[in-house]
Amino acid sequence: MLSFIARFELRYHCKKIHTILFFFLLVFQGVWYMIGVNDLFANNSIHLNAPAVIYRNLAVMGIILFAITAIISAGALARDLESGAANIIYPAIIHEKKYFLGKYIGVMLANFAVVLGYPLGILLFPFLGIGSPEQFGPVPVGQMVHGFFLFTVPNLVFLVTFAVFLVVMFRKAAAAYLGVLLICILFLLSTSARKDSLYPLIIELLDPFGYCSVESITDKMDVLELNSAYLPVTPTLLLNRLIWGAMSLFLFVTALLKYNFKTFTARFVKKSPGKENAVNSFSQAGQPVSPAMKQGFASHLVKSLQLTASDMKNILGSPIFLGITATLFLMFLGYNFFWTSAYYLTTSHLPLTSVMTYIRIPMLVVISLILLILSGELLFKDRTAGVWQIVDAMPTPSWVFVLSRLLAMAGVAFLILSLIFVAGVLSQWVMGFTDIEWGLYLRDLYGPRFGWLTCLHIISLAFFCGAFFSSRLHGHIVSIALFIFISMSVDFKLIEQLRFGFPFVPGVFGPEKYNYSEMNGYGVLDAGLGWYAGAWTALAAFFCIFTLLLWNRGVNRTVKERWQVLKQTLRTSGGRALAASMICCLFLFGYFQYGIHENLVVKAGYQTDAQKEAESAAYEKKYSQYKEAPRPKITDMDLVLNLFPKKREANYTARLVLENKTAEAIDALHVDWDKKLILRKLAASDHDLEKAEDDQRLRHAVYRLQPALGPGEKMGLTVKANLAYKGFHQSEYQGDLTYNGTVLGTDFLPLFGYDRSRELTNNKERLRQGLALLDSRMDKANNAFSRGNRFESLQSDALTWNMVISTDGDQSIVGPGKRIRTWQEGGRSYARFCSQRPGAMDFKIISARLMAKEFECRGVCCRLFHSPCHTYNLSVFKDAVEKIVPWLTRELGPYPYSQLQVVEKPFYDDDFVSYANVTAISESRGWTAEIKKKEDGEYIYLIVAEQLARQWILASLKVADVQGAQFLTESMARYYAFRFMDEFLGREQTRKWLNLAYKDYEKGRGEEGIEEKPLLLVDRASYLSRHKGGPALYALTQRSGVKTFDHWLAKWIAQAGNKHGFLTSADFYKGLKSFLPADLHPFARDWFEKRVQYKLSLREVQAKDRKLALTILAARQEYGGKSWAGEVPFSTPLEVGLLDESGKIKTVKKIMVRSGEHVYSLDCSFRPSAVILDPNYWHLLGSRTTCFKKI
Repeated sequence: MLSFIARFELRYHCKKIHTILFFFLLVFQGVWYMIGVNDLFANNSIHLNAPAVIYRNLAVMGIILFAITAIISAGALARDLESGAANIIYPAIIHEKKYFLGKYIGVMLANFAVVLGYPLGILLFPFLGIGSPEQFGPVPVGQMVHGFFLFTVPNLVFLVTFAVFLVVMFRKAAAAYLGVLLICILFLLSTSARKDSLYPLIIELLDPFGYCSVESITDKMDVLELNSAYLPVTPTLLLNRLIWGAMSLFLFVTALLKYNFKTFTARFVKKSPGKENAVNSFSQAGQPVSPAMKQGFASHLVKSLQLTASDMKNILGSPIFLGITATLFLMFLGYNFFWTSAYYLTTSHLPLTSVMTYIRIPMLVVISLILLILSGELLFKDRTAGVWQIVDAMPTPSWVFVLSRLLAMAGVAFLILSLIFVAGVLSQWVMGFTDIEWGLYLRDLYGPRFGWLTCLHIISLAFFCGAFFSSRLHGHIVSIALFIFISMSVDFKLIEQLRFGFPFVPGVFGPEKYNYSEMNGYGVLDAGLGWYAGAWTALAAFFCIFTLLLWNRGVNRTVKERWQVLKQTLRTSGGRALAASMICCLFLFGYFQYGIHENLVVKAGYQTDAQKEAESAAYEKKYSQYKEAPRPKITDMDLVLNLFPKKREANYTARLVLENKTAEAIDALHVDWDKKLILRKLAASDHDLEKAEDDQRLRHAVYRLQPALGPGEKMGLTVKANLAYKGFHQSEYQGDLTYNGTVLGTDFLPLFGYDRSRELTNNKERLRQGLALLDSRMDKANNAFSRGNRFESLQSDALTWNMVISTDGDQSIVGPGKRIRTWQEGGRSYARFCSQRPGAMDFKIISARLMAKEFECRGVCCRLFHSPCHTYNLSVFKDAVEKIVPWLTRELGPYPYSQLQVVEKPFYDDDFVSYANVTAISESRGWTAEIKKKEDGEYIYLIVAEQLARQWILASLKVADVQGAQFLTESMARYYAFRFMDEFLGREQTRKWLNLAYKDYEKGRGEEGIEEKPLLLVDRASYLSRHKGGPALYALTQRSGVKTFDHWLAKWIAQAGNKHGFLTSADFYKGLKSFLPADLHPFARDWFEKRVQYKLSLREVQAKDRKLALTILAARQEYGGKSWAGEVPFSTPLEVGLLDESGKIKTVKKIMVRSGEHVYSLDCSFRPSAVILDPNYWHLLGSRTTCFKKI
């Protein structure tokens, strides 16, 4: 009997058309996810079908697979109850456990057959013409089989078992649907929280599918391992598989023991509660009413509201729904309390309202699926409860029932979003945070940016699909499939314009985790919100009206019969009114869509990623011939700039002095401009400018210069221009001209020459566009042209300036150089700035509603500009400046300017910007940090020290625009920040920040788009210059002696600042080698010249008689060319930290570690609680998790 039931169940599913549809959907998902996961790896050397990509795909499962598993698995047992077959079949079956096992095996096999479409799609991917043949490696069959049985099979077993378990416990298919959604919630929260959590191990264990572990492992793999290696089964991954495998076994055994015919069919043998409630609700709705209201619209409306109340009562009283809402509420609280912690080199957030409401975004898909499922269940509740014959025979219009259910679902959606509101306010209250933005709660949770209004749109989709197909199951399948397809298409950018992505609006998905700025709100993303919300509301209204017309009452009808009923309905006055309403909705939808197109595409010039890529390629192909053409340099600028933030506009007049510093005459002036720039005048003094080419599409013009500008000659140039963003945008912040927090860079001026920053730097994109692949983002030091340009700006080597800037009256201006005066005139704010010394043309002009805190430090006038509401950590920033300025003065000499400005800016673009005497720090980096934790307060000191040190260094060193430039401008600044932490906070705290910097380095290395360079050749890769360069110098100073190294470095900076010409990292390294003793040269080569990685594993620690015996396995790998050259013999000093009972390092010993596994002896005056290798980060290690062991 067991095999017969299993075969019957399998055949039943195989005969269903939706099973075949599910199979091909998973084939599609396999291909789709291969494309999506490949985009996570920027390096073009990683094969498109690399094993690492396949492992990630096999572990991720996917939303489509969640939904399919729930639908197939729930029907195995629930179908017996819903069809009424249980009362016929069950009495004839002797062994109920065998029946359960047969059903379980059959549905497991059916799911397994369908899921085979997923790896099939992965296998088909290389043969679909996506990418060129050289982008693919050999088909990794072994790794695919390994991943399939390590992830896909156990994950499928868990999902199927969990779905069957819920049906046994609750005797409803909806329980399985919603239960699988809970697993989806857990998975999404795990993947979203892993990189931000202080407890990544716990997060990886809580992930039901092991994806977080896979991501953690592959993030640390090099290109060769990503392309060829089997995924190593780490202890964490193994424990994850065992935990969830045991969970599957527990659920199966529980369901098997619980299942029996009597209890399973109890609700159908007894009077059905669902039927009783349904009958009672309809009888209440049909109670007598006053004669004036009888059979009228008001009477029907009252009936509908009564039914709404009854439906809401039934839903809220459901144990399943209560379990879902309770779980959601706990997850919302968990997010609020734990998500905001810091895993990388950053800080925890205060419980700001924007952080509290953000949870709706990662939960977007889950909440939507809950609403889609509940909507379909409620729409067909009469048929599920078996009372449709009674209800459909009642002389009540269909709209009464449809409206009641629509209102009930609106109430459910309101309740779910209100849970976020309650969890947010409760969290803020518990954490003692009182600056609650009630208006933001209302906008985010109940508006169109995936708030309550969006939920209504989603509910209308479920009603429309249910009514259109006149089937609960088919309505579920189509509505869920449509929503998943649209949301995944938007996420993976298959749908790039949100006007095609129902029901998404600007600010839901964006380039950053948070799209809300505490300073600027949603900024330009709010400008078009009404148009998108109007379009989707009109479409949702169309869905609802169409539902009324298509709703099938009575027996199921064929399509032809339903068409005849529809025609009859349209002949009635009510039908004609509905048809007219639908036409109005379509008209409104078209009107809003036209408005979006006009503002986004026509006015704002929106481009898809493919269009941007093609434009950049066309620009490079056409104008790269002028890449090294002689160009003049700006030596002086007199600027009058008027900003109009509320209009996102500006205008200016700039009088420039251009000098030809080359050895050739310049007879052509190339002019390149930004999209927001509209040139009104370009005139040269004593020279004629004749336009020879005007390429408006690629924004490049060529002027003939008569007479030519000879070597060493200067000329004046007047530029008048307007700056403006037209229309609105759906994803770009446009922070250089925004409402509050404008950060305007020097691209407000035209660029005189070829703009290399417009080139494609991603080799995958260059390959698609037929461009030569890059081996570096910067030229080598032997390139004469780049060697003769300054790193910070090709426009100017040494610029002097005088600026008069105006802005709206309620905003302040922060500019480069000395602030001469500020004043108010005509309702506008004015400020004048002058240079105190020639500098690079890399400054920003900031306009925002700011407050200033002024104080003096070592004779320097210091100002802290901050958002008026962000005073939380102002005293910490002030204390940091007051401590750091004297310390850096001691190390590097007096501050090079008379005024020092630290300013808060919106989170757009770079987190930190330092130029001249200004440091701009993102609002998300310290200003709103939760500094109750000691390390979060320390972070403010770290970033201020780094950015101020960078000001000192940029004022001293003129660096060439070649490989290694960032080592001089960023690595040294990060080193001084670590040194400051050492002296003021102690070595133990510095180790924590070194560890976080190392994690940031590992993360950046995994995202490298070309290939990682040795530190001396860093090529615009901040993960190298900051997160490897800083620790490298810190490690070197520990080996060579802190005071000696600091004295030499300060002396070298002072001498290099007086050198004629531009510096390179080779100049630094030459001086470093002459300073270091010969025995430290190999150590320096490992860090600076080569890419060396050590692998250390502390296998065993034995303590006896004040001696320690350490068993250490050590290996050294060196990168050579395109891959790791393999392990090489070595012997090098290694520090060993001995921890006391409090967990702090009490003493540090040194050993000479050799390649291979060896036992090393240490004398110890106390019994340590644990041992750690390389506590001061002398070496770059592949993994530090194996370097620690408790005794």
